[in-house]
Amino acid sequence: MKNIFKYLILVLLTIQGIGQNHVLLLDGINDYVNLPGAIVNNTDFTIQAWVYLSGPGGGIEEQNPIFEQRTDPTGCNHSAVGYFAESHSYEQVHRFGLRGDTECTGVVQHYTPAYGDWHHYTVVQYGSISSIYLDGLLMASLYYEHSGSYANNIDYVSLGQATHDGASYGSLNGMLDEVRIWDIPLTIEDIQTTMYQDLNGDEQGLIAYWNFEGSSTQALDQSGNGHVGSLLYGAQIIEADYYVVEPLWGDLNQDGQVNISDVVILINHILGL
Repeated sequence: MKNIFKYLILVLLTIQGIGQNHVLLLDGINDYVNLPGAIVNNTDFTIQAWVYLSGPGGGIEEQNPIFEQRTDPTGCNHSAVGYFAESHSYEQVHRFGLRGDTECTGVVQHYTPAYGDWHHYTVVQYGSISSIYLDGLLMASLYYEHSGSYANNIDYVSLGQATHDGASYGSLNGMLDEVRIWDIPLTIEDIQTTMYQDLNGDEQGLIAYWNFEGSSTQALDQSGNGHVGSLLYGAQIIEADYYVVEPLWGDLNQDGQVNISDVVILINHILGL
């Protein structure tokens, strides 16, 4: 019996791992990654990233943007794709906005988590439905009849920066990693299966992929599609240790950790108590 309990303890005390790799570090003032041209224009697409927010973003509206592709003029009939880990510091909402060149903007949003941790963000556009996910779970969806081109007369394409009317409205304050853009709508099973995995770069539907490996002076596009980003105004690629908060197998009391309390629960279950 002692050996069985020792085995159960060893299995249950498998904890979340520390991953060491390179990430994009942004200071929330005005640094960002500039991308060479429009990427998103398919009816269906997915944008993903691991994001660490250190605090409110910079710019006029203190936004924390992940990815933006848009014209300089704002308002209806101007193409825009904007994905924000936090839209404004006073709102603290995770937000996605989409606008074709023949329509106004549809926006879906949900509360963003507190600063100081890594979280996985995903937006899936499937026809007229926009859905945002946090850490692999669906947070909110919006039905909106989208039309027109998302890539017409684009002035800005960037990671970590939101710009229009010639001014910065948001600069991400924190870190980005594993930024991925697909021209297919990923399912929740796809999201949960791949969010903790590195990609090869040749996956079906993958059209842009920045994992910030292979160069300290450029954001290389590992998909091979040429979306190489320029690091501007002090943006840095650094080596970082960080916790990848995977769902913990064995967290029987669902308190976010695996410890002796979970072992007691399992033992009581085995003994029928």
